Amino acid sequence: MGEATAIGWTDHTFNPWWGCARVSPGCEHCYAETFAKRTGHPVWGKVIAGGESGPGHRPLDLDHARALRSQCTASGVPFFFKQVGGQHPTSGGDLLDGRTWKQRPPAPTPVAAS
Repeated sequence: MGEATAIGWTDHTFNPWWGCARVSPGCEHCYAETFAKRTGHPVWGKVIAGGESGPGHRPLDLDHARALRSQCTASGVPFFFKQVGGQHPTSGGDLLDGRTWKQRPPAPTPVAAS
């Protein structure tokens, strides 16, 4: 397991499972898929979305986050909404339409040594 962190949307700073679900033409040259092909790690189906925070942050269009959530719900893909964003990570909160969305893929099933 990785190091503990104060980042509000995660428990640890390292996660050995990389991946996502293709959601746009921009996914054509995705680093995660390239990494998965090179290393043999699976590309898991999950979507993590959220707004930027800090000086110069760009506003999040909540309709984009809603569209991603709808596609995930319809496809059975876990949807994790980090934050609305703002000057500080907690500025806009982490609610999307009145609730948190912190879905995660199921944990991998351990394989017994033979």
